[in-house]
This record gives sequence, C-alpha cells and structure tokens, in this order.
Amino acid sequence: MTLEKKDLKALEDLLAKHGYGVRYEKGTFKAGACMIKGLKQIVVNKHFNTEGKAICLLEMLLQMELNPELVSSEQYQLLEKYSSKKP
Repeated sequence: MTLEKKDLKALEDLLAKHGYGVRYEKGTFKAGACMIKGLKQIVVNKHFNTEGKAICLLEMLLQMELNPELVSSEQYQLLEKYSSKKP
C-alpha cells in the first residue's frame, strides 16, 4: 500500500474533524497522542517520509472511536485498506 500526500491530507482532515491537531516535530520518537494545555494533539516525527507519517496517523485513527458521520468515503477506504493489511 503506497500512501501519498493526498492520503496524508485526508487523514489530517479526519483527525481535525475529531478534535485532534497534528504536529510534525523532530526528535528520537515515532509518534504519539497527548494532551497539551487541554488540546488533543498527535505528534509525528517530521523526518519520516510521507508514507511513514500517514501510517502513524492511520495507526492512531484505528485505535480511536470515530464518528462515522464525520468519515468521508475516501477516508473510510483508507482506513479499511490499511486495517485489512495489518496482521
């Protein structure tokens, strides 16, 4: 599965609809979700390529309870395709 910039944007948009901000920071970490001053944030390593960033966001989204009314068909297809590839 190859993920492109449009896929990354779709995932960022889905997270925003669910109240999460996405930040790309440098450091020796992969990714994670946290609360910063009451704001829900996903922090991803900025040195990852586009596909690596998108995979991090997909993994976070698959752990969340999503409101189906906020998920577009494109976003749903991305989530389904990725979840079916995971062992």
